[in-house]
Amino acid sequence: MEEFLKKIEKYILLLKNVQTALKNIAKSEPDPNKRLIILEKEIKKIEKFKLEYKLYEEIPITLSSLYEDINKEIDTLQGSIKTKFGSQLDSLLHAKGLNLSGNYPDYQASFFTIKIHQHQKKAEIFYGPEFESLAKSKLIPEDVANVIFEEYEKITQRAFNEEDYLHQLFEAYNLSLHRMNLTFGSDVPIGEINCSLAFLLQSKKFRQNPKKATFTEYDRVYLSYDLSRLKKRRINNYEMKLTTATRAQTRNRYDFIWIPLGITSSEGKVISGLKFIEVV
Repeated sequence: MEEFLKKIEKYILLLKNVQTALKNIAKSEPDPNKRLIILEKEIKKIEKFKLEYKLYEEIPITLSSLYEDINKEIDTLQGSIKTKFGSQLDSLLHAKGLNLSGNYPDYQASFFTIKIHQHQKKAEIFYGPEFESLAKSKLIPEDVANVIFEEYEKITQRAFNEEDYLHQLFEAYNLSLHRMNLTFGSDVPIGEINCSLAFLLQSKKFRQNPKKATFTEYDRVYLSYDLSRLKKRRINNYEMKLTTATRAQTRNRYDFIWIPLGITSSEGKVISGLKFIEVV
């Protein structure tokens, strides 16, 4: 390699001399005598290049071979880094009860999808199969794991009472019916339910003085997770039904939500609406 680098340096010097010669030749010189001196001097540099350039013909061939070797090393290193990344992340998550599956650059852990953006050196954390982007982190196993733990706690550790939640859903459903001028038993878009429910879940402090500081967030992810852990379906003589989204409804991400089949599952279903029906 050292000898090859020395040869490249000599070739670069040869080319620079030719470049200098051509620049000097290109300059305007009205005096014929001075012009002749310039041309006779600079043409010697071009003659030298013509005589010696063949000595450097192997440079592109050697570079081509080196390029192949470097690419092979890159592939080997990338493979090693990918394997190590997945192994380390799996160990970190497993220690907290979360199992990692999938292959680089797409992994799943519980209801999370981890998408690796290699060129950006970032990992993006999604809820569900890229249903909702939650956060990004550096492409370091410890950082990715910490972000997942933080998001997992935010989603799962909220207070939840099935009986109260079902009543709140029933109230949100009726509020949406009134706002949309629909009859009882009609299917209400899940976005409308989310909006009505978010309003009903606000604290007394927010109702007394609605402002950002007193607002309690209740987004699509929270709605999805709460519906997944809600086992009760009946309230008095009414039963809640979820409407499976059609393919057309999944074209717009705000027309549906993804719900995990279990509270730690990576499998799920997509729904577009909700309704209550009267049962005997």
